[in-house]
Amino acid sequence: SSSGTNVSPRVRRASAYTGYTRTGDGYVDLAWDAGSSEPVYYRVQFRSKGTSTWYTFAYPTTRTSAHLTTPLWNDFLYDFRVFSQNSGAMSAPSNAVTTGPASVAPSAPKNLRVQASGYGYVTLTWDPSDTPNAYYWVHFRSAGSSAWYYFAYPTVGTRVTLTAPLWTGFTYDFRVVAVNRWGSSPPGNTVTGGPTHASPQAPRAFTATSAVGGIKLDWYASPTPGVMYWVYYRPSFPWSGAWVRSRYPTTKTSAVLKWVPDIRYDVKVTAVNPAGEEAAPTRTAMLLPTKLKMYNQLTQIGATGRAWWADATFNREYYSTYGFNWDNDTCSWSPDRPWVYNKRVDFRDACKRHDFGYRNAKQLGIFGYQVKRYVDWMFLQDMYHACETQLPSSYQRACTFTSNLYYNWVSNFGS
Repeated sequence: SSSGTNVSPRVRRASAYTGYTRTGDGYVDLAWDAGSSEPVYYRVQFRSKGTSTWYTFAYPTTRTSAHLTTPLWNDFLYDFRVFSQNSGAMSAPSNAVTTGPASVAPSAPKNLRVQASGYGYVTLTWDPSDTPNAYYWVHFRSAGSSAWYYFAYPTVGTRVTLTAPLWTGFTYDFRVVAVNRWGSSPPGNTVTGGPTHASPQAPRAFTATSAVGGIKLDWYASPTPGVMYWVYYRPSFPWSGAWVRSRYPTTKTSAVLKWVPDIRYDVKVTAVNPAGEEAAPTRTAMLLPTKLKMYNQLTQIGATGRAWWADATFNREYYSTYGFNWDNDTCSWSPDRPWVYNKRVDFRDACKRHDFGYRNAKQLGIFGYQVKRYVDWMFLQDMYHACETQLPSSYQRACTFTSNLYYNWVSNFGS
């Protein structure tokens, strides 16, 4: 005060002062009544219990509380007192209280919870121990088992992301223990969780390439980690069928479809994990036989051979690998669409297949008497088919006669 007189503050134990209820590892909290309404600051003094020499902490405070640490030692008792001071005077010391820092094991952390999980990780968070300066060990076990294990390193924070040795898709129990140099707390609450699978995203940029001996499949990996891939296929030509899944999944981003009939297939690849399965867009490709075998299919007599020929006509890209000679002069010097009475019959497709048979047999080095006879007979059967499908029954005899004329000409003069 202006008169130079200060009223002594009255010290209370921290436990009696709201907000300062603890002594703990390396610290003491003190609180006191102001003792004066004048603006003052306070100095705290201490001594080892029962000794005569008082020491003053380095810094004063204007508050009516103090958090005291260095140079106090755990498990030693000290006497504390406070005096107030302003520019004019210093008060007499307050009453003394006796206490000291305690070697106290920390209290347990609270409210442990799973914050997030994903492939290969789980994130835990919790409320801290009430004991300052604690660090934390996270314990885990397979859910419902008895043996607990702890992770290799403790943490000073209250949030941790855990990875190895946890396995994705397995469930674990977790608990947290607070630790300081004086011991460990009891475990906090237990929570159950673990790394989880997300629904997979489809593989990207899926391609299917027709090739001799197998269909080559390639794709970019799904953005979802930890997936495997199933390959599915189904016949699309010359017959159709249901989807068939490959015998085993793969972790690679390529595969070859083989050991199945040499036909055309719809193919798809899916990314799969325990959370689901997602397919890339379906592609179509042909498992190509050898060139000679494909030639035989394209010149086969009957409905199957005509179906292959029609497919090659409209889907030439699947046959480009072979380098076949597709040139033709339709029916050469004979009419492509001769008259049968008052109707025309179209022999162009039969003539084109006949040209294909001759020219590619020569390219393959197999052209000879037997092959020529076979291709000429194929030509005749194709013309008969044209008659049957294009003209009424009353025209069939005349159409057959015309077909035989074409056949006799190529049989005798074709080369």
